[in-house]
Amino acid sequence: MPANTDLGELILMLNPYLNAQLPETALKIDGIDIYCRNPNPAPAPHPAPAATVAEISYELDGPYAQDWNFRNQPQKVGMALRICIRYRVTDAHNHHSWAEDYLLVGYGGGMGG
Repeated sequence: MPANTDLGELILMLNPYLNAQLPETALKIDGIDIYCRNPNPAPAPHPAPAATVAEISYELDGPYAQDWNFRNQPQKVGMALRICIRYRVTDAHNHHSWAEDYLLVGYGGGMGG
């Protein structure tokens, strides 16, 4: 399996929103979509079909001069990427809506220096 596919699979496997129930509600999160520029969201089947990068909404920031704390240790982040994601929320009556959030990716290190 190519490394890009493996990285995507790892991120999806570790998704904290997938199949979660929001505390003290009957709301369930049961899908994720990264193609936020597509106006017709649908939960991605597994495995997700290939889609164009043009449908992914993202922002890049860098050189990035901030530390991120990970496990109470400062980590140098040289570039940061913010990817829009949306996940499907289902209520007790099986009505669906979509909520947007972000996946943050920090490229650590000294930017090659």
